[in-house]
Amino acid sequence: MARPRKTAPRYYKRGNTWFVKFRDADGQLQRKSTKQRDPEMARRAGEQIVKETLACAPPETATPGSSVMEVCARYLANLERKGRAEGTLHFYTVKLGNIVDVFRYRDVNTVTLTDLEEYVDDRMIDVAMSTAAKEVKALRSALRHARKHGIYHGDPSRIIPELDGAYVPRDRFLSSEEFSALHAKLSENRRDYLMAYCGIGARESELYAVTAYDLNDIQQSVRIPGTKTRRADRVVPVSDDVWPVLVRRAHAADTGAALFAPWTNGRRDLAAACKRAGIAPVTFNDLRRTFASRLAEAGVPEITIAQYMGHSTSAMVRRIYAQVSPAAHRHAIDSVAPLLATSATVSETVSETKSPDGRDVREDREQLNDPQRFRVPRDRIELPTRGFSVPCSTD
Repeated sequence: MARPRKTAPRYYKRGNTWFVKFRDADGQLQRKSTKQRDPEMARRAGEQIVKETLACAPPETATPGSSVMEVCARYLANLERKGRAEGTLHFYTVKLGNIVDVFRYRDVNTVTLTDLEEYVDDRMIDVAMSTAAKEVKALRSALRHARKHGIYHGDPSRIIPELDGAYVPRDRFLSSEEFSALHAKLSENRRDYLMAYCGIGARESELYAVTAYDLNDIQQSVRIPGTKTRRADRVVPVSDDVWPVLVRRAHAADTGAALFAPWTNGRRDLAAACKRAGIAPVTFNDLRRTFASRLAEAGVPEITIAQYMGHSTSAMVRRIYAQVSPAAHRHAIDSVAPLLATSATVSETVSETKSPDGRDVREDREQLNDPQRFRVPRDRIELPTRGFSVPCSTD
């Protein structure tokens, strides 16, 4: 006989605040903040939280089509009907799935701003704020779709917590010196991964799908079979230093097999190699950003970089990926013509000794270079007091 699940709430402490953990009527694990620091007050608040949660309508009494679960399911079906990319569908399935785990049979018209603020507070126990923000924003999209069908009657923007700015994009990428240092500290096999990620801009999982059939010897390019967006499946030209790596691995791979097997514990290995190289840690996405940054420093247009990265527009490239090193900024500024000519430049420019009207310009040149020429007499800045005197009529 199956052992029944425990239904008694349990309390635990995070920082100075007590939380209650229990299972709802469907057996789903719930964790809620009691907003209390005193144990006795936390127990009383926890009992009220459990009572209110278990009072939610069961599936047989829920209003047809109005539960959070059904609204989210309708939105996912709409995305699939529109032909959204596999990566987009996966994103919304995961984000909305966490919402459904908490609200499930709750009528969407009864969900309030307070409910979602408490949801974010609870989620931040396990995930970053940016993750919780993405989940409630995914719910906002689902509610907008439900409103078009007359299922949701409120304003979605009024119940979504203000979490804009919670996500700060990373700007880490490898400079040429850092790339060389990291390359030297990796094993020979892992060096190929580093060259590929920084050389073709593939996402972490996309590289593991590339086979010998994706290489084009004539164009020296590689097809990246991406699925995250509509333009994720793309063809990227390969530089002369990265191409031999792909060709060598293609010859060594079995027919139809991927050129790169998944890098197990890749994040840990990269962090350890960066530590040995004496540089700041990098992630797989930072290596992808390195690819975009190299193109940006070379003057490649943003829309072209976006195509190589598998983005539909250049907005993501501009906001997140295309970072430019300080050295590149310095080179760009140094390459711009001077705004003002220096005195030496003026002297060199005046090479003729005679002006068009026959005057000797050497004296003019000496006056231009004389710093005393531009000094202003004092009485032109502060007029003598006598200048303001008014003649008296009795004089």
